[in-house]
Amino acid sequence: MHRVDRLLRHLHSGQVDTEAMPDVLATEECASSAAVSLEQWKEMITTADCKGPEWLSEWLLIDQERVDRFSEVTMDPQWIHQRDAKEKGSPFGGPIAHGYLVVSLSSSMVSNSDMPPGEGTKMGVNYGLNRVRWVSAVRVGSRIRARVRLVGVEEQSGGRVGQNT
Repeated sequence: MHRVDRLLRHLHSGQVDTEAMPDVLATEECASSAAVSLEQWKEMITTADCKGPEWLSEWLLIDQERVDRFSEVTMDPQWIHQRDAKEKGSPFGGPIAHGYLVVSLSSSMVSNSDMPPGEGTKMGVNYGLNRVRWVSAVRVGSRIRARVRLVGVEEQSGGRVGQNT
């Protein structure tokens, strides 16, 4: 399964009571906020108890203002994204976020997760997407978060490190 597929599969949407829902993080041995080396990343991935470390982002509210701004920027004012979508007969019971809005927020959610940086990291660059599917709509008013699992790291030329999350 590819990076964004995994990320989207783990996005939680809906009216969720975050106080009642416990955060399910990786085991304590795997979770850390300190910078880690390439060798430490590899060890985390291969540790039998962890099956790849996992981190969560903060909850993010998908409000109508965000959806309206995205509609304007992308020139996609389709009625299912507008405030009066429910009155117009939306099959989703109200306005929904654009799929591409949710995908575009994934980068920020991963960056704002509690996943520790690699040692000497100066910046991160999104390499691309292999396959993206939207399996459910995100209704306006919902809160979403990313569940990030590190499944691979590889040393690249020039001292760079590639992560597969």
